[in-house]
Amino acid sequence: MVRKSTLSLVLLLSLFCLITNAGSFYSGLSYSFSGVVAEDDIYNGAYHWDPGIVFGAQFGRLSIDSQIKNLKMKKEYESNGDKFDIEIHSLLLTMGLRLEVMPFISFNIGTNYQNVDSSYKAINSNKFINGLPDKHYMSYYVGGGVFGEVFTNVIGRLDLNYYRGDQNFGLLAVDLALAYRVLTF
Repeated sequence: MVRKSTLSLVLLLSLFCLITNAGSFYSGLSYSFSGVVAEDDIYNGAYHWDPGIVFGAQFGRLSIDSQIKNLKMKKEYESNGDKFDIEIHSLLLTMGLRLEVMPFISFNIGTNYQNVDSSYKAINSNKFINGLPDKHYMSYYVGGGVFGEVFTNVIGRLDLNYYRGDQNFGLLAVDLALAYRVLTF
């Protein structure tokens, strides 16, 4: 008898959760236009389009959001007639909160980890460049954007985020993401 009442209670709670949509898990793909914001003119302004992965959980107006991006930004630098092709590689891992401020508008804040590595190729010179970033950062990111349901269970987002590295290095990114609600409970 206890089993039947327990089973009935579990089924009733499951139906209630399905009807109310207390939360959902989502995952999808993103595409980012990222640019380096730095004090040093050598790599300031390096930019590129790169894909990424987004996943998280949403509970009402609050989401816990994570992203993985492998960014490869490029810039041509010229100094005293010498030309260099600069490449900045950054593995970007984020974990943060996304708050729905009003319908279709969100505010983003969280932590980010960046593994930054850089290289260059001299085009018409044998000179060397010093001071390119080769560091690991653990810092914060802030931003915001617009979002909405594109199709049933498909969320579309367009965000502008600033990923801080340290006082000399940061990333400004426009992120376009499509995520599918994998599980709703």
